[in-house]
Amino acid sequence: MRMFKRFLSVVLTLALAISVFECSFENTEAQAAAKPAKPSVSATAGADGKSINISVAKTKDAAGYKILVKKPGSDKFVKLTTIKKDGTAERSYTAKNLDAGTYSFKVRAYAKSGNKTVWGKYSKVVSVTLKKAVSKKDRKVVEFGSYKQEATKFDNGYPTEFKTSPIEWIVLKEDSDKMLLLSKEILEFREITWAHNGHTRWDESSIRRWLNDEFMNTAFTDDEKEKIIETELVTGESPAFATDGKPDGDDYFTGDITTKDKVFLLSTEDVLNKEYALYPDYLTFDDVYDLAYSMSWMWNYTKRLEEAVELRCSFTDYALYTYGLVTDIDTGDRTWEGEYSEYSYDYVKNNSQEYAEGRTAEGKPSYNWWLRTPGNRKRRLYQVSASGALSCEFDECKEGIRPAVWVKK
Repeated sequence: MRMFKRFLSVVLTLALAISVFECSFENTEAQAAAKPAKPSVSATAGADGKSINISVAKTKDAAGYKILVKKPGSDKFVKLTTIKKDGTAERSYTAKNLDAGTYSFKVRAYAKSGNKTVWGKYSKVVSVTLKKAVSKKDRKVVEFGSYKQEATKFDNGYPTEFKTSPIEWIVLKEDSDKMLLLSKEILEFREITWAHNGHTRWDESSIRRWLNDEFMNTAFTDDEKEKIIETELVTGESPAFATDGKPDGDDYFTGDITTKDKVFLLSTEDVLNKEYALYPDYLTFDDVYDLAYSMSWMWNYTKRLEEAVELRCSFTDYALYTYGLVTDIDTGDRTWEGEYSEYSYDYVKNNSQEYAEGRTAEGKPSYNWWLRTPGNRKRRLYQVSASGALSCEFDECKEGIRPAVWVKK
């Protein structure tokens, strides 16, 4: 009997242990099957303009994620991919070879318990729009106004007379009722003088006055002037301050300048505006400005700028002639002064032809042209160099003038 009781006691003890183990296992299984949290998702356009990067933040209890996409023109979400990695691993995916349009994404996390999948709630929908890149062959060109351009008479190899012909403009932006135009070629070479303590202020520059007075009255008829829209412009401080910091002292200008102009120069923000498609999408200010230090004088070829051909600008015969003009500081009159002017004329002509890197898409020689954004030091402002890089130059230097205007359609 004792043996039987002892045996029964052992059996009951084992049964109790098994029961406790099974209960513990069930609790563990129940914990493993808990619903994962709602994921946090972000999406950004890739640098190539044809891809979108989707990132999922670490999500509690998640074993993986299912990414759904709604493509342009569709009203339904479909599966894009599944990331089969837990919260300690990489949680990102890049959708490639995408066409232009708006893409929307949402993500759902899941947990695994044996063969069982437990799904959490969908994330908020995030959307990214890819814009169609504007290629040179797609760039619209219009004629508006007229100006001296082609040389018709020479004296000892130097031009003395010029033909007035229609100005060609590239269309940077076209709305239903207006267009933003930028001259296709450099129309003149000029210094820029400033009246504000040597600081490079667009609102007090000689070029702003010249563009909205002498140039406008020379280049446009009364009817054409009526089509030009007075535009409120905001000219910000040097974008280099954001990365390089501001120098000590007052040897620079800070803040925004607001003006109303009919004819103006582009800013650094304008030339980097992806909507205008002058620079490739993958280039930022830091890219093109850092490279400028080695390119301002020698126009060295740089592969990262080989597609910046839209920024390279050729010049008219008359523009080349104006590089040789000497400006009287007191009167503002400009005259051709013998050997000095001949040297200046030959300098631009020969140097622009020598460097193959400083050429437009048509193979024409290109040269530097002014922007209205103040530089990182007093009496300096930004320019686009012959190679397409951004750099700062002293205002007393002669650089190209490419007017810009908003006109009614």
